[in-house]
Amino acid sequence: MKKIWTTIVAICLSGWAFANDFTLNQGFVAAQTFYQELRCEKVNGLVVVPVTLNGKVRRFLLDTGAPTMIRKSIQKRAKFETLHTIVAYDINDQRRDATVVRLDHIALGSLELKDIPALLADDDNTLFNFLEVDGIIGSNMLRDMVVKISAANSTVTFTNAIQGLSLTDAFSQAMSVDKDLQSSPVLQVSLGEGITEELLFDTGFDGFYSLSTEKYQLFKHSEEIRVLGTENRNGTWGMYGEPAAGEKHKLLIPRYIVGDFLFTNVVAYTSNGANSKLGAELLKTGDVTLDYIHQRFYFQPYHQAASLNMQRQTEAYYCVN
Repeated sequence: MKKIWTTIVAICLSGWAFANDFTLNQGFVAAQTFYQELRCEKVNGLVVVPVTLNGKVRRFLLDTGAPTMIRKSIQKRAKFETLHTIVAYDINDQRRDATVVRLDHIALGSLELKDIPALLADDDNTLFNFLEVDGIIGSNMLRDMVVKISAANSTVTFTNAIQGLSLTDAFSQAMSVDKDLQSSPVLQVSLGEGITEELLFDTGFDGFYSLSTEKYQLFKHSEEIRVLGTENRNGTWGMYGEPAAGEKHKLLIPRYIVGDFLFTNVVAYTSNGANSKLGAELLKTGDVTLDYIHQRFYFQPYHQAASLNMQRQTEAYYCVN
């Protein structure tokens, strides 16, 4: 298939809101102690892992900015229990009713999870078909785990025993998981002297950094952020399609700090919505560990240096929100 986008597949803090008193933070891991390492595939900069659901091994996108999702065709055959209907908004604030079902059993290798809520996605969804996936492993499914993603080794590790992950040399910082109804990981990053931003770490977004237009209005007069120009660009692809092209600001951020690690010369574009995103391009630069249990974020750079120059041209993105 012709590559029309670079990529982003995220849901909720990065664009989904739920107009209901309902939580997706349900279900549990069957084992009391567990350690499961899976081989992963990288597709357009995103992480795809094998999942066993309804007796079949399927390809699922690992998306920390999303809730768990499955195709409607799977639901048609499996007939999982329907839990709720919610009003969902994608990254472009496009609204749809979304059905939530309960996955009574889903497995990551030999690691079994039970009673996980999942949203249903249309079978003709452009982004699911483009990535050739049957679903999404979202943060609501990961909330009782420590998850280590190693692009260098093409592995994802799921455990509740963080001491087995060799993180003594990692850059670390606090991570919030209580900002929404699906345990999305939220970090604070620094964009220079005196500028701190709270944003979503979103492995469904294949870029490095995207600054929301709302945050841009707050930061645009700072000397720490340089506006390189304004372009008329297509918007980010969302779960419900692509918005009309609009004005986007191209930015250069000389100093961008994540977990005390310095990235220099970060190029980014503004994006619709209230929430900025740190995306899957970070995975190209080091191992990332998300400790949902203790609410910590770890970064282990592949190159032993005090900083990393990110000077490059950031391309267009899409999103499965």
